[in-house]
Amino acid sequence: MPNLIIGSRGSKLALWQANWVKSELERLHDGLTVEIEIIKTTGDKLTEASLARMPGKGVFTKEIEEALLDRRIDLAVHSLKDLPTTLPEGMHLAAITRREDPRDALIVNRRLASRVNSLLTLPVQPRIGTSSPRRAAQIRLLRPDAQIFELRGNVETRLHKLDEGDYDAIILAAAGLNRLGFSSRITQCIPITQLLPAVGQGALGIETCIEDERTNYLLEGLNHWPTRNAVEAERALLKGLGGGCAVPIAAFAQVDGSADNAPIQLEALVCNVSGTKIVRHTVTGTQFKCEELGRLLARHLIAAGARELLDESDDIEPVGEPEFEPPSGTMMSGMMSNQTRPPSIETKLSSSHSSPYDSVAYAEAFESESSTAVAVLEETPEPQAYAEPSFELPTEALPEPIVKNEIPSEPEPLPMISPAVSPLSEETFIEEIEEETETQTLPLTGKRILVTRARHQADGLANALKTQGAEVISCPTIEIRPPDSWKALDAAINNLRAYHWLVFTSSNGVSFFLRRFDETGHGRAELAALKICAVGKKTADKLKEERLQVDLTPDKFTAETLVSAFIRKFGVSQRIRGTRMLLPAAKATRDVIRPSLTKLGVDVDVVEAYQNVLPDLSNEEVLTIVHQAQADYVIFTSPSTVNNLAVLLDSDQLASQLPQTRVACIGPVTAKAAEQCGLTVHLLPEEHTVPAIVDLIIQDSQG
Repeated sequence: MPNLIIGSRGSKLALWQANWVKSELERLHDGLTVEIEIIKTTGDKLTEASLARMPGKGVFTKEIEEALLDRRIDLAVHSLKDLPTTLPEGMHLAAITRREDPRDALIVNRRLASRVNSLLTLPVQPRIGTSSPRRAAQIRLLRPDAQIFELRGNVETRLHKLDEGDYDAIILAAAGLNRLGFSSRITQCIPITQLLPAVGQGALGIETCIEDERTNYLLEGLNHWPTRNAVEAERALLKGLGGGCAVPIAAFAQVDGSADNAPIQLEALVCNVSGTKIVRHTVTGTQFKCEELGRLLARHLIAAGARELLDESDDIEPVGEPEFEPPSGTMMSGMMSNQTRPPSIETKLSSSHSSPYDSVAYAEAFESESSTAVAVLEETPEPQAYAEPSFELPTEALPEPIVKNEIPSEPEPLPMISPAVSPLSEETFIEEIEEETETQTLPLTGKRILVTRARHQADGLANALKTQGAEVISCPTIEIRPPDSWKALDAAINNLRAYHWLVFTSSNGVSFFLRRFDETGHGRAELAALKICAVGKKTADKLKEERLQVDLTPDKFTAETLVSAFIRKFGVSQRIRGTRMLLPAAKATRDVIRPSLTKLGVDVDVVEAYQNVLPDLSNEEVLTIVHQAQADYVIFTSPSTVNNLAVLLDSDQLASQLPQTRVACIGPVTAKAAEQCGLTVHLLPEEHTVPAIVDLIIQDSQG
């Protein structure tokens, strides 16, 4: 039996890609054997349907993903431009390989090869074949005289139609032509400044099950991180726009340099099918915030008018431009003719002399306006050789976006409606509520619950218990104070650029960090370059109150869950390997979180932002509270609340002090501290929140 099975479509290009991944895996891992299983997808079966009208999302991936989930295959290889931005639950991209040439390639009919070397030097009113609305719209922008015809089929079929004289030229992805050995047919690799590629074009994505640790480990060596960061920025942009395949959306991201901290530049456009309206924009940011960069650019485009164009689409996931054969020879949307086949090349050439357009003059006019942008890639001697494109964009050569700013008229005020019955007076309402409450028995009525939380944080928990009828006895075993010195935190704040992540494990950490951050004269905008991890819902809520974006929130606060959350969010552990994290917290947090992240190759700096200290209570006072309480339950919300109670009671065996009391702990780290102090933990909620622990006590009291 093979060690791994790759699921693939049966087209030549798909099989080339699968075989390439197979050979790379076997090269990386001695003794590994890999086999390929061909899977026919819905898109392969619907040979008479238009790509834009395919039913549902992922018509070229659905059956392959089902095979992955059923574990009939171990991995699937996709052209990323064909893969939906949202994957099924339980699936992720384990690897994204080094990108091939992302540009679109122009191939002209052999009869024109001697006198045409670019899209701009094609004869007047050229007949161009393409299956892509993105390409068609941009071609119309560059060549308003062009006639665009639908082009379907695999690469060989499309080239055969060109050679038969159906078209003056066709446009395909350079990557596919290079992979299949057709590089010599390329007339021009069209500069990105003229024809922006599809999202993910030229890159391969390898999809696996998140839970399949062995396969994910074997695939990590295939990740090319500059490509991965660039492509994920593009996919985040597409997801942020929410556009469908009926609207031309194009994007290209590129890491500027080879350093680990090299910035990434993302350019994108949205235009209508006819190419008369266009919105185009570029942003630059850090690789470690590539998805945020994509979402940011999507917002820029929408603000510039892209929403108008997106609203014209069918709002379905783009399926890219795979090898597929629906009805051929139909003219694409936006053309005036309904002919079923383009005119012969002889007819086209004979009519060109009487055209008002001069193709050479047309090309020269365009190139004179955008020479700095075009020259960078035009100088590439071999079409298949890929030179990193320049991002200098000749914005003056592009039409201004057309954005409607229609202000709706102010609606007429609604008429006032008089109530049929006079409203109750405030006194009557309160009396009725009190009478109703007296007749109810709340679930925690008669239960005495000892709360050990810090006094300033205990109100929420206490109120939640009281509303359920409990009698709450406050015994704060912890007090939160600023650190004795701000020196370490100040140094970390001043060196914030050295970090990629901020990790907070409590709302206290958030409060004290931001307090000091503001006091030292720093602006909140500096935090935008960092990713932020919040352990726990309350911590995340506190960050959101401060208007800071939370990039990751693990479900539970355990080492295993934290590692799993990073892998689930970012696909593979390599994404954070080599990064630095700043963790503003109490000193005790060090041994909980740092070891698990260190295993992922992460450098974690735990800096004291606050301290958990004993409250101003004597041993006698605490003994009196605990013994007189005779509590049915005691709630611990952190390891410090347990350990400090042991110190205040001068005992490391708390079971004798709470003999009839059931112990509830908010999370496993707190539970471990309770067990080390001799307590049996009776209640441990799955969700580590105050509402969850209250619900669990209610269930326990009724059982």
